[in-house]
Amino acid sequence: MIKKRYGKSDYYKHTPKLHFVKSKNIIKQEFADGPLKPKDIKDMEGWFDPETNTIVLVIDNIDTKIDFVKTLLHEYRHYLQSPKWMTRYYKMGHTYKTHPYELASKRAEKQYKRDKIFINN
Repeated sequence: MIKKRYGKSDYYKHTPKLHFVKSKNIIKQEFADGPLKPKDIKDMEGWFDPETNTIVLVIDNIDTKIDFVKTLLHEYRHYLQSPKWMTRYYKMGHTYKTHPYELASKRAEKQYKRDKIFINN
């Protein structure tokens, strides 16, 4: 359903896999803007791993159904984006807060309001 509604990536052959982890099991993770710092693990809700075409959700850092859906939409947006440009924007000097792909992914989170079908009590 998510592919039908939000589209298919031009960069990956298949729909991304979905993987769940607990924050205590995150040992070492490298991102386009550098390695994950231990202090950031407590706030991390998920990421898209372009190497394995996997959306990873840190299940114990996601508190509500809405947060779950927003994180999934955010990471799916990253699946749709160019991995080369993800890195290139950071090399151009962007930070997480100014990176065009992060800003687009933040906007994608708001689509949960349109898709309340995902959030049944």
